[in-house]
Amino acid sequence: MRHVPVLAQEVVQHLGRSSCGLYVDGTVGLGGHARLLLEKFSSARLIGMDCDENALEGARENLFGPLGFSDRVTLVRGNFAEMRTRLAHLQGEVGGILLDVGVSSIQLDDAERGFSFGKDGPLDMRMDKREQLNARQLVARASEQELTQILERWGEEPYAKAVARGIVVAREQKPIHTTGELAGIVSRSTRHRNKKIHPATLTFQALRIAVNRELHALEAAIPAAMNLLQPTGRLAIISFHSLEDRIVKNRFRELCHSKEARLLFKGVIEASEQEIKANPRSRSAKLRVLEKLP
Repeated sequence: MRHVPVLAQEVVQHLGRSSCGLYVDGTVGLGGHARLLLEKFSSARLIGMDCDENALEGARENLFGPLGFSDRVTLVRGNFAEMRTRLAHLQGEVGGILLDVGVSSIQLDDAERGFSFGKDGPLDMRMDKREQLNARQLVARASEQELTQILERWGEEPYAKAVARGIVVAREQKPIHTTGELAGIVSRSTRHRNKKIHPATLTFQALRIAVNRELHALEAAIPAAMNLLQPTGRLAIISFHSLEDRIVKNRFRELCHSKEARLLFKGVIEASEQEIKANPRSRSAKLRVLEKLP
């Protein structure tokens, strides 16, 4: 399995340095960014974390196979929010940390994972299959009020009440088991929506965030990463929607105000028109990079 990492050259440019002996890729996925860093810096070592066992299998295949990085790479199954405990022995030793947050292409493209309304499959959405709560259970158990709050808070869904009501009415008739069933319910509940995006886009985003506690994980990961970084070590985070980027922007600002870190550049780096044309999913990617002060 191979995939094209977003903002690849920008990550290498701002995160990679010849003096950096150890990197942590907290969302190693199939190893796209990791491969580029290891190729660029031949003496560097890398720890790749991911909570998705399928992704780790792909990373192992791509990094340990013909590329021959097995002696320089350690793969760890876990959520990047667990860096502080899982990598505690590396406190103050890491030169660069990358987080490419949100759902990955391999997860979206696999109908059996239940992340996409574009392919009918079981309503799951768990990034880590060891977790017990999935989207089908959440949709079945949450009250109408709870569903409304989830859709408003994590999907910024303007039709949250209508969608929540539609879900409750539909599940009273029969259980909602598949992504196609849920997407149909949302579409019927939001007939007057702006047609620029699929009617189910924000609902699927909200449920996915809720199932995986994604924003909580991101909040926990930033101080954990700062704890692991050595002085002048860098933290690069790629986000894909406003809720993620807002957290990154605000936490980075706080760290700068407290004189713990500095921004490498103002604002965000986004994909070029050329990259978007080659990889449309890079369209919403935003990169921010922080450097820990001595």
